[in-house]
Amino acid sequence: MISTPIDTIRVSAPARLDFAGGWTDVAPFATEATGIVVNAAITLRTRVELVLNTGRYQIASADHGEDTADHIDGFANDGKLALLKAVLRASTLGPCTLHAAADAPAGSGLGTSGTLGVALVHAVDVAVGRSPALPDVAETAWRLETVDAGVAGGKQDQYAAAIAGFQRLQFDRSGTASECINLDGDFARWLGDHIVLCHTGASRVSSATIARVMRGYEQRSPTIVGALHELARLGDAMADALTAGDPAEVARLLLANWHQQQLLDSSI
Repeated sequence: MISTPIDTIRVSAPARLDFAGGWTDVAPFATEATGIVVNAAITLRTRVELVLNTGRYQIASADHGEDTADHIDGFANDGKLALLKAVLRASTLGPCTLHAAADAPAGSGLGTSGTLGVALVHAVDVAVGRSPALPDVAETAWRLETVDAGVAGGKQDQYAAAIAGFQRLQFDRSGTASECINLDGDFARWLGDHIVLCHTGASRVSSATIARVMRGYEQRSPTIVGALHELARLGDAMADALTAGDPAEVARLLLANWHQQQLLDSSI
C-alpha cells in the first residue's frame, strides 16, 4: 500500500511458510544441482515506511534499533541494520527516513529478512518511479542481502514475499523459475483450519547455520549431500500433493521433510 503525499511511501510484504525443499535454494547446491522449494505466503507481514527529503539519513527497525548519518557513507559497516544500509547505498535517494517493523517475532524462521528486503526494494522503486517485474524485485532483494549486506541465504524468502501465493520454485544454474500452485478451494480451507503456527521463543542465527550446511555440502559430506537431494525430491512431491489436495500425503511429506532437515545441522 502506498500512502499520500508521495514523499511518504508505505509498503508491506508477506512472510512465508516453507512446506518442503527449504535449503535447496541456497548456493552452491542451488547452482550446481537442482533445488525445489514449495512455500506459501501468509498474512504476517513486514512493513516499511520511507519518508523522502528529510535533510538527514535516519534508519530504524522495531527489532534492531536505529542509526543516523549526515551522509550515506557516514553509516558504519558494523553489521547493525545492514540490509537497510545496503538498500540506501544502492539507491539514488538523498537524505531520507527509513523505518521497518515485522508482525512476526525476530528470529521466527519465517524468512522475515527476505521479506524486509522485498519491501525495501519496492519502496525505493516507487520513490524513483521504477516498475520492475516481481521476479526482478526478488532477485534485487536477494542480491542486496547476500552480496551487499553479506548475509548468507537462499532466494525462496524473497520470491515468496514478491510474488505471494503458493509456489513451486526451481533453482539451478540457469536461474530461478516460479510456478503458481493452484489449490482447490475446499482443500485450501482445510489447510487453513489444520495448520497451527506458534513461536517457541527459541531462535538460531540462520546465516551461520546456512554457512555450516553449505560448507558441508562443498566438502561433499555424504549425509548433507544426500539430505539436500532428498529435500529437493520432497519439494517436487509436495507440489503434486498440494495440487491434488491430498491431506494425508501433505502431512507425510511435511514429516519426511523435517527428518531430512534435522540431518543437515545439529542446531535444527
